Amino acid sequence: MHSRLIAVVFLMSSMVLATVMEANAANVRYRTKIVRTLQDDTDNRFAGCMLLLDDDPAARGEVNCRAGWVTADCSGELGTSRAHSTALFNAGQAAMILAQSVCDTLDDSRTASRHCLLEILEAFPPSN
Repeated sequence: MHSRLIAVVFLMSSMVLATVMEANAANVRYRTKIVRTLQDDTDNRFAGCMLLLDDDPAARGEVNCRAGWVTADCSGELGTSRAHSTALFNAGQAAMILAQSVCDTLDDSRTASRHCLLEILEAFPPSN
């Protein structure tokens, strides 16, 4: 009886761990700089707005999306609010102009034209 309980607990722990690992596989957080921005409201190919990253985890195979550009989803087609998306995009533009490093969190389970969704953008002051 005791060995069955241990086996059940082990099995349940393994299932929880596999679920957590699968959930984390879609999100990656890393530090980079933004080098260009793009707005496209004509046909929403890129969910309305994009940011080009200097160092991109997609180029290293860390996320499953196209390398380089990420979408902030300004059109809201990926389920984010337009207010949140516009704030992310504006923060990205400011970071680019000020040459600030940013810490991005990408979600490769939500994409626009295979470009990852930018979920979080944290800006750092310029280094001396």
